Amino acid sequence: MEQKYLIRIAVLTLILIGFYFIYSYFFLFSNNNEEISQEQINENIESILGNLNSLENLNNIDARNGFWYASGNGLEGEGIFYFSLLNMAKSNFSESELIDFYEQIKESRIIPREGMRFVREEELPDPMQFYNGIHSFSSRVDSKMVKINLENKFSSNDYTSEDLWKLEYLSGLEGNYSERDELNARNCVEFGERCVDSNINIKIIGKVVDGGDNPIQSAKVEILSKDDAGFVFTDKDGLFEISTEVKELEKVRLKAYKRNFSDGISSFVVLNKDKSEYISDKIILESPIEIVTIDNVFKTITGKRNFIKDGNVFIVKTDQSVYEIPFNSLLKSDGTMYSGEMDVYLYEFTKETMPDSLAAVDTFDQVIGYAGNLMETFGMPYIQFFTPKGEELQVKKSNPIGIIYQIFHMKELYSASDKTHDPVTKEDIELLVDISSQRSGYPIDRQFLIDTRLFNFPAWWVFDRDAGIWNNEGMRVLNTDGLIETIFYTTRD
Repeated sequence: MEQKYLIRIAVLTLILIGFYFIYSYFFLFSNNNEEISQEQINENIESILGNLNSLENLNNIDARNGFWYASGNGLEGEGIFYFSLLNMAKSNFSESELIDFYEQIKESRIIPREGMRFVREEELPDPMQFYNGIHSFSSRVDSKMVKINLENKFSSNDYTSEDLWKLEYLSGLEGNYSERDELNARNCVEFGERCVDSNINIKIIGKVVDGGDNPIQSAKVEILSKDDAGFVFTDKDGLFEISTEVKELEKVRLKAYKRNFSDGISSFVVLNKDKSEYISDKIILESPIEIVTIDNVFKTITGKRNFIKDGNVFIVKTDQSVYEIPFNSLLKSDGTMYSGEMDVYLYEFTKETMPDSLAAVDTFDQVIGYAGNLMETFGMPYIQFFTPKGEELQVKKSNPIGIIYQIFHMKELYSASDKTHDPVTKEDIELLVDISSQRSGYPIDRQFLIDTRLFNFPAWWVFDRDAGIWNNEGMRVLNTDGLIETIFYTTRD
């Protein structure tokens, strides 16, 4: 991929971010946009220019013509804003607001107005158009169909280097990192592209905090999308730094975890070889609401409402969920069954407590993106298993946990009070209940919701701890109050 195209990719990204923050910035002060006289506007222009010209990082020409500025602490996120002298002068800001603005500019990185421009989609190289199509919420691109078409070309031996890269990228999105690496190697052998000598050494900096924004020390951070990247631990301030080798336009996923906390995920895409340092989104880890101790040897379980069914299944209850955990479902890291005592960490995330770093769903297409937003809005359960020595146990998809779950914010789902979706009707839910009773297994899955256009009902997602992605699984809707039955696991087979 030519460097000039990669530069344009970076420019496009900055433009999109910039215009988002332009809107956000002026919206915040919309209550100040009262009409003022031309005389007052002229006075404001002179006053604003006088203050801006006193700043060492800004020249008079940029102040008059308008400029972009990158503002924010790297670990908290950086926003790209645009300044227009006339728009600022027309806005009747208070003195304190102006002082805050000048301080922000003083600490910002200034980019001349001509440093950015609109780039039409058709101007972009094919790989970037492909990337935008997969990730755009408004796109009509369905990644599953794209992958099927690419696999058909692959099986018929009628493919290009770019086809291999697209298939490689989709494999990485799905968390199939071994397949991604195999496609990478094939691209190198057959086309001389994406070989080891094109790898980029990058450094990733980030921060891990709890739900109260307090730093978490000694959290383990690893790169899920790399087998050989190693791991690091956070310092007393929750900060970490880790390095690895990557390809251009590669999806990188980080995982942070520590005993007594939920997992946290952060991800980004490597845009070009000229950028060697990346700042991760803040990774938030939450604490469990309850811990239950179970033992599949002595057949014991703690908690007044918990019990053992049929001599080989633990029944663990929370206010929202009922878990059915087979004795033989809990596995050690080597894949063998674990026998003995273990602690069960139970979480019930709602829209108030859902950590962004766990709820982040990679948007393969507009449907998954929408369903992911619903998952974050209407809650989900989360569960972990640990041995007395602290080893985390896994549950494979082939022998999953059964779960009955009450959708937490069902009233909001009916009323659409959050304004993130259209309201669900009673007729919609009755259809789901009828289908669930008529068909075997778990028939209400992502594809069913797409086919019936029920985008306003949350699909069921299970978090794969090894891959760092959410997998869609089917469910049964048991009643119109939002009680569902489905499966739960911690990793795919």
